[in-house]
Amino acid sequence: MAIGDGADATALQQARRLVEKAKGLLMNQRKIDEDQAFRLLRSASMHAKMRIGQLSQQVIESALYAEGINRAGRLRMLSQRLVKLAAQRLAGVDPRRARALQEQAAERVQANLDHLAGWLSADASPAALVEALSATMAAWATLQHALAQRTTPEALAACDRHAAALLDCAEALTEALEQRSGRRSLRLVNLLRQVP
Repeated sequence: MAIGDGADATALQQARRLVEKAKGLLMNQRKIDEDQAFRLLRSASMHAKMRIGQLSQQVIESALYAEGINRAGRLRMLSQRLVKLAAQRLAGVDPRRARALQEQAAERVQANLDHLAGWLSADASPAALVEALSATMAAWATLQHALAQRTTPEALAACDRHAAALLDCAEALTEALEQRSGRRSLRLVNLLRQVP
């Protein structure tokens, strides 16, 4: 084995792993088979004059950002849902059901934040994304504490303010993710659409 062959073999294995993962994403997203996914990657890489491993890496990164944007976007809706359910509980509108739905919504908020935190810490993300996530997590902790208090009109007003703060933070996080992913994702989407 010549010097450098080990590095080349490792790079080749990594490229193959990237291609396999990108094929899986395309198969799932476009409902195509493995051969069609590979042909799409190969054609797009030739069209872009990129190696297929590089293109596959971009497909994977774009999918990760799309998932992150989706999860951050869900936080906006969930912040408002939590307050609505707290208001239903205070008004006595099916309070048991409202409490159960409120607990489910809180679990979804936490699951989305946990996913984002795991992904962004593993991704060695830029400071702006980490700061936006930290602010969102702090806003969630404040809202979570307010929701745990006895439901009174005053407590509901506080929940509403904290939910608005979470909404604003989730909006800023979504925007930061969109800006970070924007050009690369749009270029990739356009490239994949152009390929026959």
